[in-house]
Amino acid sequence: MFGRVQKSGRIRRVLSKTCVECNTAVGYSESVCGHCGTGRPEAGWDELDALVDPWLGRLIHDRYLLRRRIGHGASGRVYLASMHPTDHAVAIKLINLRSEPAGQDAGDAKRRFEREIAALAHLNSPHVLQLIDVVELAEDYVGLVTDFVDGHTLGQVLDRSGRLEMARAVELGSQIADALGQVHAAGVAHRDLKPDNIIVEQLHRDDEMIHLIDFGIAHICGEVSKTHGFVGTPLYASPEQSRGDEIDVRTDVYSLGAVLFHLLTGRPPFTGTNPYQLLHKHVTQTAPALAEVAGDRDFPEDLERLVADMLRKAPSQRPASMHEVAERLRGIAPHLGARASGDGRGHAPSAAILAGSRVIPYERSPRVVAPMQNHPADPQRTRDDSSAQDTCINWRVRHS
Repeated sequence: MFGRVQKSGRIRRVLSKTCVECNTAVGYSESVCGHCGTGRPEAGWDELDALVDPWLGRLIHDRYLLRRRIGHGASGRVYLASMHPTDHAVAIKLINLRSEPAGQDAGDAKRRFEREIAALAHLNSPHVLQLIDVVELAEDYVGLVTDFVDGHTLGQVLDRSGRLEMARAVELGSQIADALGQVHAAGVAHRDLKPDNIIVEQLHRDDEMIHLIDFGIAHICGEVSKTHGFVGTPLYASPEQSRGDEIDVRTDVYSLGAVLFHLLTGRPPFTGTNPYQLLHKHVTQTAPALAEVAGDRDFPEDLERLVADMLRKAPSQRPASMHEVAERLRGIAPHLGARASGDGRGHAPSAAILAGSRVIPYERSPRVVAPMQNHPADPQRTRDDSSAQDTCINWRVRHS
């Protein structure tokens, strides 16, 4: 079906209990939950309800044991799994190829899945979760197996702290630019860069390492890049992406500028009450200066200029490459002092590895697929699901 894919094999439930604290699947004889460390209650573990989650506790192909659900979106669910016989932790994104949000073309889920496989196959970077396996689970279901990183998304950090210390934001920004530079060198544009698609892994002491996730709408350079409308996340989308025009890697430069703006000020450069407002602003309005939004901070002039350059409307006016962005950020870093350690609330495991399904407090930040159809602006035609990763919008985005 997708080239070198493990065909359907045995899928059987081997765990029938769940931890009362974290809902991790456990065996009835296990004395301690392997995830949270909770001891087995005197009355025993709770029964696993297959109606609530039909996949949890199942062993797939006698190899992948699904232990805990860690994320979900419109296209599927993501699980932490242990790989037999080594017990190595992996993440498995289970996708229902027939799960199409209202208004999307039939086959969109399959195309997103194929695109993610193609993108990951092009990449070999420590900043990108490595593709381990692709498995066919049952009719219309497939699984994408990748490395598992026990970290937290930048979106979760922002939920807790509101904004980052300047030194930390610049440090993480330079890492993101390096990672995207490696992605671009492999001929791939991410096209959906946002805080929820960036995992921060805590290393030794205060060291952090970022990982890019969710290449479901990535663009393979050299292929036709124009879509039948807008595809992406409105809060961080470039003007050319907002219009549904042809794009190249410079669309990621703009999106990283929007992410940096959010990290430094506590909000994206543009906000609005609906996706169309946001897309219109990206196309027509000049982004505010950092100091206009966060006036209590003394932003270095070089940092103000870099973020403004990244948020230029015309791709030709933005920095030419992620290498340039990373070098400019590294030039700014020495003037900001030592990075603040953490965000003041401790380290938390990610709740949305690969799925990108959470909602941040700027209206909503789902990914949007907006076919250019001449439907009236009827609110009933918009599928609004705060747990969904993909939201389909069925009327034309108009620009003045």
